[in-house]
Amino acid sequence: MRDGRLRVLATGAVLSVTVGLVVGGPLPEPSAATSTTTFTPVADATAAAATPGVNVGGAVQLGVDGSPVERTFLKFGVTGLAGSVTSAKLRLHVGTTTNAESVAGGTISRVSNTSWSETALTWSNQPVVDGAALGALGAVQRGAWYDVDVSAAVAGNGTVSFALTSTNGDGVDYDSRESAAPPQLVITTAPAATFTPIADTTADSSTPGTNYGSALLGVDGSPAKRTFLKFDIGTAVAAKAVLRLHTADTVDAGSASGGGSVAKVSATSWSESGLTWSNQPAIGTPVATLGPVVRNTWYEIDVTAAVTTGLVSLAVTSSHTDGADYNSREQTAAPQLVITTGSTSTDPELIGVGDIATGTSDADSKTAAIVDGYPNATVYTLGDNVYQTGTAAEFAAYYEPTWGRFKARTRPTPGNHDYYSAGAAPYYAYFGANAGPAGRGYYSYDLGAWHIISLNSETDMTVGSAQERWLRTDLAATSKTCLMAMWHKPRFTSSDHHAPELATGPLVQALYDYDADVILSGHVHVYERFAQLSPTGTLDTARGARYFSAGSGGAEFQSFGTIAPNSEARNNDTNGVLKFTLRANSYDWRFIPVAGQTYTDSGTTNCH
Repeated sequence: MRDGRLRVLATGAVLSVTVGLVVGGPLPEPSAATSTTTFTPVADATAAAATPGVNVGGAVQLGVDGSPVERTFLKFGVTGLAGSVTSAKLRLHVGTTTNAESVAGGTISRVSNTSWSETALTWSNQPVVDGAALGALGAVQRGAWYDVDVSAAVAGNGTVSFALTSTNGDGVDYDSRESAAPPQLVITTAPAATFTPIADTTADSSTPGTNYGSALLGVDGSPAKRTFLKFDIGTAVAAKAVLRLHTADTVDAGSASGGGSVAKVSATSWSESGLTWSNQPAIGTPVATLGPVVRNTWYEIDVTAAVTTGLVSLAVTSSHTDGADYNSREQTAAPQLVITTGSTSTDPELIGVGDIATGTSDADSKTAAIVDGYPNATVYTLGDNVYQTGTAAEFAAYYEPTWGRFKARTRPTPGNHDYYSAGAAPYYAYFGANAGPAGRGYYSYDLGAWHIISLNSETDMTVGSAQERWLRTDLAATSKTCLMAMWHKPRFTSSDHHAPELATGPLVQALYDYDADVILSGHVHVYERFAQLSPTGTLDTARGARYFSAGSGGAEFQSFGTIAPNSEARNNDTNGVLKFTLRANSYDWRFIPVAGQTYTDSGTTNCH
């Protein structure tokens, strides 16, 4: 653990990632197979509040502290990538010096400014930490490597920059690029299908009745110009979708203010030869925004949230009076939509949600469509698989046509609605051996380096109960590195519809006694993520499990009340699924929204 004084700090690798990444030239062709490329920083440095005018570039350690404040900046030059980025990990190595470790490893955020210099950066001239937090590290130990998922900030080739900050007075020292264990940005790419538009055009408010057909594509705030793009991606289901645009090689094609925002357009019937300002289709909420753009340059932007199968229609708009011009499909550098399908991870994946099939909306079909994109993942459920009373007829009518196609690879969990039918008999009959011993509702299995336990919150959970005794025996028998448990009713929640289920306490205590890493629940029709918690709900990064509630599978949403302590992320208006990548000593999580919705949450945590 570090004291408050400034240590020898390494010059800084700032991983700055802009939403739109500059690609300086023609785009590479997709590769034939998944590949991983590791980059070390081109610059890294620490800014220290205690010495605001001092540059410490070139030092062998990078400081992150809350008092006195120290911030580390990292910059990477990403080049030579082919295909689509499916994963980006920032790897940091804690120094081996005395007190380099910390109870809090810091928060990693995107930084849009990539012009800072390792040899000039100080506290006084440090770039603004203006991006969203990408992840946070809990307790870190000397001489150990730690990974943070920064995929949301890395779209492809270009310069990316990050900041590491902390509010904790127990600071940490990481090795810099001048050390023997420099920071790393590990990027995995996968083969991708590239589509060009079947139609693109501009609508101009100054000439509302004019069609611009095959002209350059304009984006401006005054007079307003909007670009529309239409792609046909057939039956492909996008695990990731990146829109690539090339600014025109004409005077004033660039924009110092910004290249525009991209939004989904529900209507796909418009035509390139007929669209005008007067008849343009309605535009949805923006899913991403480009920063400043210069002429004759490729830009990439992640539009996964706006892409479904079949016809895909997008709009590019701007509120800035400094407009931008892009090449259209009639030019040599036409727009591209790059689609990566399915999963490319070599680590086991677990994907699922709770509170699923209702028969009253198509949300269950939409969440099932996400799972379709991960054909090799094990599927879990978190109870209330079907509404309202868990009958065989409801399973046949509502669950089978949607999530039923995953039954062979599903490891389910029962909920209270499943038990509205006596003994949840239809639930056990439907899922068969995959639900464990009939009528019991708790079982376990192994997945890679992980031991997964499905428990039953609808039966006796008291100390000494059959379930609690079985759980302790099961935990004592496993030799797996990492532990995950799941049941229906959450121990911790901010919902105002259901109170925390205190009866789960004995199960929580048993899992804590064996250093469980993750606990999942449904029941509350929201998504909520908690920090690592002790059985009483206090922050415990050393031994506590991270808690998730994911009741967003299809049932109607519920509201939040008083926000519970240590709740870190929440949403109650987005259907989606929660996917885990289960690594040998860590896990990645990602909340994936259904098509047309944009909320997401992701991160990485090491196992105990």
